[in-house]
Amino acid sequence: MPFRFRKSFKIAPGIRLNVGKRSGSVSVGGRRMRVTQSTRGRRTTSVSGPRGSGMGYSTTRRIGCLAVPLCALLVVAIAQHRARNRR
Repeated sequence: MPFRFRKSFKIAPGIRLNVGKRSGSVSVGGRRMRVTQSTRGRRTTSVSGPRGSGMGYSTTRRIGCLAVPLCALLVVAIAQHRARNRR
């Protein structure tokens, strides 16, 4: 059975930092509309339709690797999260 890992941290209202086994990402937006940028250079935009309809739209584009800036953001966010939990 393959090992999976995923953890999500809320940085600020509407901004989430997602950490997986092989990459990380930053998501901006809420339930209805969201933009996610991954360290592997993928940008996903998703929009949900009317509530209860089950409809939605999602696109994924490869825009170039942002591994260094996103990893730096990831390290800072995890350090802040740990510092908050120690108090």
